[in-house]
Amino acid sequence: MEVRRTVETPAPGEATSSSPDEIAWLAFLLPPRSEEPTVLAESGTASPDAGPQTPSPELRKLLDETSDLLESPMASTVLAHMLAVGFEMLIDGKLANLAFLSKAATVMRAPTAPGTADEESDVSVMPRIAPVVEDSAAAKFASILAVLARQAHAIGSAAGNEYLAVSSHPHARRICH
Repeated sequence: MEVRRTVETPAPGEATSSSPDEIAWLAFLLPPRSEEPTVLAESGTASPDAGPQTPSPELRKLLDETSDLLESPMASTVLAHMLAVGFEMLIDGKLANLAFLSKAATVMRAPTAPGTADEESDVSVMPRIAPVVEDSAAAKFASILAVLARQAHAIGSAAGNEYLAVSSHPHARRICH
C-alpha cells in the first residue's frame, strides 16, 4: 500500500489542473509528440527506410481526442477505480490465497439480506466461504515473488485478462473475494 500511495499520489506540480489529488496519466499512456515518429517507426507501421514519419491527419485527430479523454476527470476516476479493484484482486484475491494459502483459515461469511447497507439488492443471500489470512501469517519471500511474477503475466495478457474483466464489473469489489 505504501508503494501504491507513492506511485499514485502526484508529486507537487504534477497534479492535474482540475484537482490537486489527480495524477496526469497522459504522460504514462501516450508518448510525447516529439517521440511519436520514433514510436511509429518502432511499431512497424512505417518502412524503416522511409525515415521518421509524422502521424497522418486521421491518426493526429485520434491522438488528440484520446489525449483529451485521458486528461478528463472521468478518466482519472475510471483509472483510480481500475487500480483499486486490480490491486484488491492481486493482493486479497491472488497473493493472499496463493502465497499464504497454507496459513489461511477458511471462514463462512454470514449472508446479508438484499437491500441492506452491506449488499446491493441484486446480490443473492447465499453465504460465502472465504479464506482469511491472519495478520501474523508468514510466507517465503520467494513464494510471494513467484505469485507476483505469474500475476504480472496475467495482467499483461490481452486475451482473457481477469483483472480487466473484474474492474469493469459493477460489483467489482465483492467479486474479488
